[in-house]
Amino acid sequence: MRACSESTAQAVRHCTADLPSHVFIVGVHRSGTTLMRHILNDCSRVALCDETHYMGHVIPTAGMRRHFRRFAPLANDDNVRRLVDHMYSPAFTRYSWFKELGWQWKWIVNTVARNLVHERILACDRSEPAIFDVFMRLYADHRGAVVRGEKTPIHLRWTDELIRWYPQSRIIHMIRDPRGVHVSDLKRRREQQKRAPVYQLLRTLGPLFEIFTAVETTLMWSDSVKRAHKMSQLHKDRYHVVKFEELVCAPEEVVPRLCRDLGIGFENRMLDRTVVSAGFRRGDKGFDGPAAERWSEHISGWAARWYGWRFKRELKEFSYD
Repeated sequence: MRACSESTAQAVRHCTADLPSHVFIVGVHRSGTTLMRHILNDCSRVALCDETHYMGHVIPTAGMRRHFRRFAPLANDDNVRRLVDHMYSPAFTRYSWFKELGWQWKWIVNTVARNLVHERILACDRSEPAIFDVFMRLYADHRGAVVRGEKTPIHLRWTDELIRWYPQSRIIHMIRDPRGVHVSDLKRRREQQKRAPVYQLLRTLGPLFEIFTAVETTLMWSDSVKRAHKMSQLHKDRYHVVKFEELVCAPEEVVPRLCRDLGIGFENRMLDRTVVSAGFRRGDKGFDGPAAERWSEHISGWAARWYGWRFKRELKEFSYD
């Protein structure tokens, strides 16, 4: 019996050693990052946090690690206490004028005991990678998972840093037709009232609001494609580019293949979906396959022509032409 127990323990350790330590999901907003997070979180071994913007934001000063630096040096135990006290104070909800405090941070404050956060930070080496890992581990431990990670689209700007920080990690980079991104983002921003003040102001500008969306989408998508090419070539076994359109149209092929590439086990429930994004089919069962081409029914003529001209080569490369 003892030999059997030791053999089982060794098998468990070997299985765990083969798993990635972290999985990070990045990409332009409205590219399926939320859908990918929900799919992977239905694997019993995986628990990925919602958006933390720990590494940074569109405005770098809105990043959480930059915010935490005001309590440095965290090698000082008193500064750690001050940081944790701040997180559990009303002031934390107003950490940035640019954006609201994300759901994941609210979950930590409302679900995890203050003394546990304090103990975990004191026990780590208190570097920025270690502190980020503390919060990811808290969520993974809560869900009983081994593989931890996170989904913040704009973290695509820091994927090289994430790979250095966590050598056993994997990156999933979501790509979607920029015209689909444009339509989906415009719909969300027009309908969601609880947005940062800057978007509430932009909604009052009428047609200029769509022009702003087009400019932002163009800049972000151009950067995303360049980074996808660079990082997938530098880290072929660790950096995985997934097209949103292929995911929603052929999930039974894409999801098992991605699980093999990541080194996690595929589970059938990962294909049992309810549409959760703020799109046209929210709440419906199954994958929203028509979302791959639905943009063509809603996009402005000038916007379609703009993206077709600006990304002529890239649209052809990704079979979006």
